[in-house]
Amino acid sequence: MLAYLILGGRLLLAGVLALAVAGKLRDLPAFRASLAQFGMRAGPTAVVAPAVVAAEALAVGLLLVPGAALAGLVLAAVLLGLFAVVLGRAVRTGAPVRCRCFGGTSERVGPAHVWRNVALAGVAAGGAAAVAAGKGGDLGDPAAVLLTVAVAVVLAGLVAGLDDLLALGRV
Repeated sequence: MLAYLILGGRLLLAGVLALAVAGKLRDLPAFRASLAQFGMRAGPTAVVAPAVVAAEALAVGLLLVPGAALAGLVLAAVLLGLFAVVLGRAVRTGAPVRCRCFGGTSERVGPAHVWRNVALAGVAAGGAAAVAAGKGGDLGDPAAVLLTVAVAVVLAGLVAGLDDLLALGRV
């Protein structure tokens, strides 16, 4: 059972990060400009924006390779933890910034964005701990693997669509 939870966590994280990479690459200059809203000076944003995208893409690749799962989970935990801290700081200071985590949005960063990243970092950290402890186990049931993949894909879409879900709640 734990093996399927680890697989599901890896696929959830890979899906969320892949959607984040795609959203940022659709308009990298806008993502770079959004970093300034978080208090970063213009010069460093030219390096930080592509570095964030590259780190997210690397995490996706590592998460999808079974032998590199631990590295992918650790990298995802670090990235998502850092994102939670940056978003939390923006919420705490009341900075009127937009979340460009998955591309363009009209939603201001709020507590839900912070908690999304905290929860995902927790999934990554928990998965890393389980993999490091050798709890990966056997994925011998093809039906259970397919169900795990399907659930992870749906959850990744819901996580990435958080802004849309929040907007529906206000209608």
